[in-house]
Amino acid sequence: MAAEYSIWYSDAFGRGRKRLALWTRLDVERRLNQIGILHELLVPLDTAPAVLLQRDARLDIWRNDAPLMETAWYVRRFGFAERGGQRYVSLGGYDALYHLAARIVVGAASSARAVKEGPADDLIKAYARENLGSLADAAERDLSAYLTVADDESAGPTVARSVARQNLWRVMQGICFESAQRGTRLYVDLVPLPDGRLELRTFVDVRGVDHRRAGLGPVALSVDVGTLQESERSRDYTDEHSYVYVGGRGIDAERLVVEVGDDTRAASSPWGRREVWVDGRYLSTADSLTALGNATLWQGLPDEQISGLAGEGFGERWGFGDLVEAALGEEVADCRVDQCRVLVDEDRTERARVGLYELAAENALLSVLEQVEHLGVQESPEFTTVPTPNAGPLALPSGFLDDGWLSASIARTLDLAAEAAARASADLGFAADIATEAAARSGGDSAEATARAAADASEASTRTAADTSLSAAISAEASARASADSSEASTRAAADTALAADIVAEAAARTSADSAHEALTTGAHGGIVSSADARLSDARTPTVHAATHKHGGSDEIATATPAANAIPKTGAAANLDSWISTALARIGTANNWTSAQAFLPTHSTATTPLTVMSYNVIASGVTAGVGFGQDHVFNASSDTQNRNQHLQRTSWVSAVDASRKARTIFYIFDTGAREGFRIEASGTAPMIGFLGAAAVIRQAVAALTVSVGTSDGTVADVGAAFNQTTLNNNFRDLADKINQLRTALVNLGLVG
Repeated sequence: MAAEYSIWYSDAFGRGRKRLALWTRLDVERRLNQIGILHELLVPLDTAPAVLLQRDARLDIWRNDAPLMETAWYVRRFGFAERGGQRYVSLGGYDALYHLAARIVVGAASSARAVKEGPADDLIKAYARENLGSLADAAERDLSAYLTVADDESAGPTVARSVARQNLWRVMQGICFESAQRGTRLYVDLVPLPDGRLELRTFVDVRGVDHRRAGLGPVALSVDVGTLQESERSRDYTDEHSYVYVGGRGIDAERLVVEVGDDTRAASSPWGRREVWVDGRYLSTADSLTALGNATLWQGLPDEQISGLAGEGFGERWGFGDLVEAALGEEVADCRVDQCRVLVDEDRTERARVGLYELAAENALLSVLEQVEHLGVQESPEFTTVPTPNAGPLALPSGFLDDGWLSASIARTLDLAAEAAARASADLGFAADIATEAAARSGGDSAEATARAAADASEASTRTAADTSLSAAISAEASARASADSSEASTRAAADTALAADIVAEAAARTSADSAHEALTTGAHGGIVSSADARLSDARTPTVHAATHKHGGSDEIATATPAANAIPKTGAAANLDSWISTALARIGTANNWTSAQAFLPTHSTATTPLTVMSYNVIASGVTAGVGFGQDHVFNASSDTQNRNQHLQRTSWVSAVDASRKARTIFYIFDTGAREGFRIEASGTAPMIGFLGAAAVIRQAVAALTVSVGTSDGTVADVGAAFNQTTLNNNFRDLADKINQLRTALVNLGLVG
């Protein structure tokens, strides 16, 4: 039976409660110990009450006869939407737990309002009463007119808290988590009461009902039994980390750092090592840091989720917060319905998607974190009056730090006078040393000046003598160069005169040679003829030279290598095949044809067939026997390679020429050849076989003859009294139908 939904609305004070007449879409989601979300409520704009456009307008969503997931919802977002040509008011918000996140724990660090110890469930209620209930410290913080707190039950383990000025909802979540660490799962919720108020309640071990085998009304969630319409189990590595660095106390290189890793996960991929840093400076020992690292490493495991679409019994036999057994395949696990998202469409079709949390996985997490807590209590003090490595200083009762907190390099007040006297004495001695050094430097400077003057005079005399010697050498070199230049000029003039005489002699010799050559070229001379020679006449018969142009000749004109504008000759194979275009088919060779090529025979006789193509297979060196024939294969490319599509195989059933009988089989392909049908000759008649069956001649099937009954196309019940007329009519109907089938087969030629 489909669930019935109704939505009631009122303002933030609970006034004017009415039923919402028209709404189109509802989408809400809740998780245990988390603030639920009103993703969307669509209301037609022309019917939307104005109160829904107010902050904190309240919505009570009822499923059948109870509030959906036992909570109330408050509007924190509203806007306008247009979908499918219709305009709507779009509402969003949160469930009642949202109000707990609006308060802090008011009170000084050491006040009774901030520091508490007792059963975990009672502490949650105490903090609620004092920060938004009847025990609030100010009237404006008192919401007891709208919210009440259930009585204490002292059902949780003892915990202690010091939470001055912390967010109230975070404090409650922390208490629930610590309670679970100590072995008692604790849940907190705000439940609507009949009078319109909300009541803060705590739940121990289970938020709803325990439907496991040992509980009330066992329920198994499985697609097989219909409690889930669909399910899935996924593993998400998005937020995984496989290696953890945990930093303890100390600074720079002195800081204590512990490394914890999952080598198996880290080595499973070149990217498998995913690192994270955790600040654990509040822990004092390596064991504490290692435990924190292991906890963090566990939290970085891939997120394994179980979810499904709710099916039979949701909202009646099982629902949000219940403990159930969930079956995925062969695996059965104890789970909690930790999350539920409900979507209701305009036609009131409900789709509820649930998220299941394995209790075994939760127990493992709580066990690791509990180790961290127990090891963490071994802390050494963070602040102390006694100088301690990596500790913070506290002032002595006098209000000053202990002297040991400062190093010996820092001056103390009592040391200043002694240091001043020592510095004065040192300064006097330093002054005397300076005077002595000045006198010594003065004497040294005078002696150095005298020595430098004598050295300068000696250097000047030496330079003068050197300059005189250099001047004489330059004069001698100039005289020598002038004499050499004069001699070279005389030599060059004589050479030029001789060269001119040679040139004149060579010119005379060339003139004489040219005259002699001109005389010789008037007739035959050395293979050269003049323009008047008779051998240059057009009437002269060419010398015989055909052999030079033949194969092997000195001036061969043909070639066996195909080339543009060349004259062909046969090659070593004694044929011209290599000169024929590849567009022409070859015999005995696979030929490739393009879609543009066409075979267009013509025929001039309108009443006779034309033999267009004849496929012949000639037995060469053998005698044809049974099975001798030919295959015609049709291929095409698949997405990876060329594949068979169709095969037409012809062969002899009998190859004896006088009694020859042929067979043709038609195959179609998938991953192998599949016989569709075959035709063959029997020697006197055609035969056919379908789907791999042997070929047979046309089968003889005689028609049925029925002389009783009346046909009406219906086979009727003969009745308990066995009506003979009805039975005869049935026989007639069946016989007529069989004869109709026979006629169809006769028309197809399959039977006779």
